[in-house]
Amino acid sequence: MAKIIQETITVPVVEVVVAPTTDEIAERAYFIFEARGSDHGRDIDDWLQAESELLTERALAVAGD
Repeated sequence: MAKIIQETITVPVVEVVVAPTTDEIAERAYFIFEARGSDHGRDIDDWLQAESELLTERALAVAGD
């Protein structure tokens, strides 16, 4: 007869950061645009900054849980 071995293993919990929606990024980018005086021509910079800020906020929120 075969011997059954049972053991307990611990698996790390992986938390997932949900990416912001395009609407959330657009809204934050608009606030950034307004905060720097509504100067046109830096839309890509505003978008990337907004996306980065939102991702960082969400990652910190997950890490703090």
